[in-house]
Amino acid sequence: MNKKLLVIMLSLSVLGVISLVFDYSQRAQTIIDVQSKERVIQVETLEEQEVKEVFSQSLLAANNQDIAQYVKFLIPAARGNTKVQLTAFFEEHQVEHTLEGFRILRNEENHILAEAMIRSITCCAS
Repeated sequence: MNKKLLVIMLSLSVLGVISLVFDYSQRAQTIIDVQSKERVIQVETLEEQEVKEVFSQSLLAANNQDIAQYVKFLIPAARGNTKVQLTAFFEEHQVEHTLEGFRILRNEENHILAEAMIRSITCCAS
């Protein structure tokens, strides 16, 4: 009996946090004044150019709600579940993503690990 109560309380707590985050994102939309949708990101090396292009194409696909194109940038194991989640998400939300910057964390012969700084703003309901 105690486990059921704990599970219920934990579930309600998680739902509460999710609703607070969603409410905050809705309010942030009215506060943020986006000066420019395009941010100039300086790149110096070929690797940086390639990473910027991958992030830009991925965000373009997300902004266009092109799930088939977006999942091409994911590892194969994540594609199926992501398609399902994005389909449901895009039915209710329109989000605009902007690449603010990025950094290369590791650069190996056939693998680059990079971290992106992305601004995401809920535009309107679809």
